[in-house]
Amino acid sequence: MNLHRPLRSSVRVWMSVSIPLFGSAWLLPWGKSGDEPVGAIWSVFITHDYICPVSEILTMLATLTFVFAAAAALAGWILQFPICAALDCFHRGKRNDETQ
Repeated sequence: MNLHRPLRSSVRVWMSVSIPLFGSAWLLPWGKSGDEPVGAIWSVFITHDYICPVSEILTMLATLTFVFAAAAALAGWILQFPICAALDCFHRGKRNDETQ
């Protein structure tokens, strides 16, 4: 077992984990009753069906987008290492057979 070998990472794996996490974050329950998703703010903004100033809606959307993107990127970065390790474990036999 080589403990000095660096951890393998993959941008593809990172993005394939982070993008669904970012998209699913917009489906979290929101509001007093908890029955509307956070993404409903986008539909309110697009249809101009709001009673507060536009700047308040844009600030909320920008803040939520930044928070969700940062959380998804961090979670994807952390989760990519065990996924890459598992992929290396499954593909190790194929690589050894191909080099011989």
